[in-house]
Amino acid sequence: MSENALVQIIGRAVPFTKENQKATAQTLVTKVVEGEADPIQVFSTVKALVECLTIFLKDKDVVDSTIAACERYGKAGALFNGANLCVAEVGVKYDYSACGDPDWDDLTAQKAELDAKIKAREAFLRGIPGEATIVNEETGQIAKIFPPTKTSSTSVKVTFAK
Repeated sequence: MSENALVQIIGRAVPFTKENQKATAQTLVTKVVEGEADPIQVFSTVKALVECLTIFLKDKDVVDSTIAACERYGKAGALFNGANLCVAEVGVKYDYSACGDPDWDDLTAQKAELDAKIKAREAFLRGIPGEATIVNEETGQIAKIFPPTKTSSTSVKVTFAK
């Protein structure tokens, strides 16, 4: 499958409905799985497109221009080929550090201390070669401990030239 054919398949996603997006993805999947398309070519091309489009969508000037354009349509937003674009507050975050609440400050300090202890203990557990017996010096409790279970999945890592 040529890159041009790939672009044509992706171009068929217009109008931009969820159904068309799923159908377009399924077309690509079918072509790869049935051997009609080179999986390496399609995977790397789609990955490059995703990265390129992510850069575009996160560009502050593009976002600002699109917000300005959408504001002309009011609260209902702009409709384009099955997509509704409207201005919305997203990614709300709160900064509690400036509240001056001593309880929050104390709890946050305790959490940071616990997080550090947990991280150190996890590093210790990763380092044990196999089953081990430990004794809690404060309580005298004896326990058998084991290294953590490691799981992973296999995927394709794509690295693009600079």
